[in-house]
Amino acid sequence: MNRHRRSWLLAGVFLATMATASPSDPVAAGARAFEQQQWQTAYEYLVQPAGEGEPQAQYLLSRLFADGRGVPADPVTALTLLTFAARSEHPQAQYLLGNHYHRGELMERDPVLAHHWWQRAAEQGVVDAQLRLAAAYALGLGTERNREPAIGWYRRAAARGSAEAPAIPSRAELPTATRP
Repeated sequence: MNRHRRSWLLAGVFLATMATASPSDPVAAGARAFEQQQWQTAYEYLVQPAGEGEPQAQYLLSRLFADGRGVPADPVTALTLLTFAARSEHPQAQYLLGNHYHRGELMERDPVLAHHWWQRAAEQGVVDAQLRLAAAYALGLGTERNREPAIGWYRRAAARGSAEAPAIPSRAELPTATRP
């Protein structure tokens, strides 16, 4: 076999090995596949770490099952995985779980639990959760109406770059008609 054919053959074997080898970080590989909308590939990378309790894998799998991307839509599995991820301190999972409790999706509506999960996500810097929490304090949703924490959370959201938050704390009255 001449040298060029051998080089091509070795390159082909190397590429085939790389394609079938497990990545050293399946969660990162699954997240990349998710971002590239390669849903089935994302599922294949994420299912084992999710089963082993990895919160990012659980969160991403919950989104696959919620929307039926690469897997049959299964809202109960989606909510279960989201809850596991939220309990493991995954901030986006906490925020989304708060939204589910706020809207009463797949569970009884519970403003107190919505507030709880938004609080946990907001404390980890999720701007959308900070805005929801501020509005919850301003409107008394799941907690007593309280102007000071509402203003504080709006300011924290503004400091993290929220375009929605800066004008709210400077008003004499906090919002009363809109709900998060």
